[in-house]
Amino acid sequence: MKLNSINVTHSPLNRNSLRLSGEVSYDTPQLSPEVYWIDIPKQYERFIADSGNPWIACLMPLAMTLGEPLQISRPVDKTLYENIQKQMHIWKSWYPKLTVIPIEADTVSGVVPDEAQKNCAFFSGGVDAFYTVLTRQNGDALSVDELIHVWGFDIPIHHQSAYENMIQGLRSVSQELNKGLIEIATNIRKTKLEQAQWGPFYHGAALAFVGLCLEKRYRNLLIASTFAHHDIHPWGSNHLTDPLFSTSVLKVWNDGNCPRSEKIARICNSEIAQRHLHVCFMQGTEKNCCHCIKCYRTMINIELHGFLSCFKTFQDPVHINKVKKIFSYDRFDRDVLQNLRTIALQKCRGDIAQAIEESFFHTDRVYPFWELADRLKKNPKAYKVARLIEETVLKDTLF
Repeated sequence: MKLNSINVTHSPLNRNSLRLSGEVSYDTPQLSPEVYWIDIPKQYERFIADSGNPWIACLMPLAMTLGEPLQISRPVDKTLYENIQKQMHIWKSWYPKLTVIPIEADTVSGVVPDEAQKNCAFFSGGVDAFYTVLTRQNGDALSVDELIHVWGFDIPIHHQSAYENMIQGLRSVSQELNKGLIEIATNIRKTKLEQAQWGPFYHGAALAFVGLCLEKRYRNLLIASTFAHHDIHPWGSNHLTDPLFSTSVLKVWNDGNCPRSEKIARICNSEIAQRHLHVCFMQGTEKNCCHCIKCYRTMINIELHGFLSCFKTFQDPVHINKVKKIFSYDRFDRDVLQNLRTIALQKCRGDIAQAIEESFFHTDRVYPFWELADRLKKNPKAYKVARLIEETVLKDTLF
């Protein structure tokens, strides 16, 4: 696998942006070369990276997945290069099917650019992102100066109207918080990189890629944490691996390592969060559907703190019968719900606690059918049978 060249051109997507692109070829014969690109507003042209740093972060997960050596045609920061070696061994210990691959790149010692003094945080409008921005205010050593939002991660590039609706809200948030907002677009989730797994493996690397593309501007890059500090397990972004995307100039942080309930408690009093909180990924739009597991987990948490009616982005109340139908098919979902059950008991909400307990029984009952439907979907001839299972056995289940 090789990064053959990188180029900066005018973006065909946005006349006010420049496109940093990299041509990538593969050793596997059936994989054709392709172009990975990221669009950056023209006003930040002088900060666009010309090193191999963004690309080693971006391409390493796929190279490990394919088991192909990685060649980077531009110099890589020595600190980052050494960190990536550690990174690969952590991922390998978590996911044995991955391959620790050789990386061929010239290394250099970083020199701090005069303007690389700002701190930035990724901002999706979700609980983790709001917590980081609201807690990292003026006076903090990691006080956030600017927010970065990426089109192409949660909302696909072809959903332009949904993105426009989403970004209007985020622009309002940035103005109210007096933070700059940098609007980025990228196609990397539509490349062969998708053969790696977004959640469990490479979304931290994807965020680091975006930040490193502006490495000349920043000293600190904050990635909002998913888990508390004590809850470490294999995941694409965590406090063990995210900092290993740091260079000798730019330090990457996994920020806000506290339980989700503490984050909810912190943002509940924020009128800005009440107006703009967005957690849903099911529809690829700017709206919270209020019918998926991620929406419902968040809604229950806010309800237990007594603020759900204040949040304008959730149009529905918590329905106990829907809580009973939540499908927690992995350890993360079950752990989150178990924690919510504990909080519900502490808050004297036995109705919610009991409904969560019943959701575990529901999950155990329908799991074999969900697994069967998921397997049948991969066979075009059996797709109709899979849909029939979903429409009957899995009806009204919250995924």
